[in-house]
Amino acid sequence: MDLIFPQFEGHAGLRYGFSKRSAGSMNRWHEVKNRQDYFRQIGIDPFQTATADLVHGNTPLAVDEAAGGQMISGADALVTDRRGLFLSATSADCFLIYLFDPKSLAIGIAHAGWRGALAGLIANTVDLMSTRYGSAAPDILAGVGPGIRDCHFEISSFDIIKYQAYPEAIIKRSGKTFIDLPLIINRQLLTAGISAGHITDSGRCTYCLADEYFSYRRDKPERVQPMVGYIGVTSR
Repeated sequence: MDLIFPQFEGHAGLRYGFSKRSAGSMNRWHEVKNRQDYFRQIGIDPFQTATADLVHGNTPLAVDEAAGGQMISGADALVTDRRGLFLSATSADCFLIYLFDPKSLAIGIAHAGWRGALAGLIANTVDLMSTRYGSAAPDILAGVGPGIRDCHFEISSFDIIKYQAYPEAIIKRSGKTFIDLPLIINRQLLTAGISAGHITDSGRCTYCLADEYFSYRRDKPERVQPMVGYIGVTSR
């Protein structure tokens, strides 16, 4: 099943997606050639694609054409308003948040694992789109990609305190504790000013769908085997 956010459809030139396990690992350091081949196969120039380095923090960075083909260090999210420049990030259980402003044509992609989400990455990314490109939060469309969901995102009892601001996301089941990270992400998108009707969650769990996705928690590989997500606007 392809990644489809209904509210994104119909916007000329907008392209976005999320690779499958069948395409192979998209590790940004170790599978560079495979990543390049994948982008070429779907008609995207890998040297017009900027990649977030991912440090599990809360920093988004704005990029322009000079970022094409580059790894952007220190960033867990990227934003731009440049046509033809694609933004990308990898994920092996964390959630990628896709952002698109149909008025300014600004775009963003954020890698929201539990650390980044709790640290305010989502709000910071929306704020950067606003200050840099004049995007009004109520105009921004948001899509939440595949990731590990509360069916398998188990935490220890010692970590519950980290999520105390979101008690509704803490789920007790069979003597274990699980976290509904998409619920937290949704709350943060709303708090950042994005309209509820502009948010779509893919509803897909990387842990459950073993035939489609890698999962770090499920597979426990020696080296992370992630998928890659991307978004770009090719023309007006």
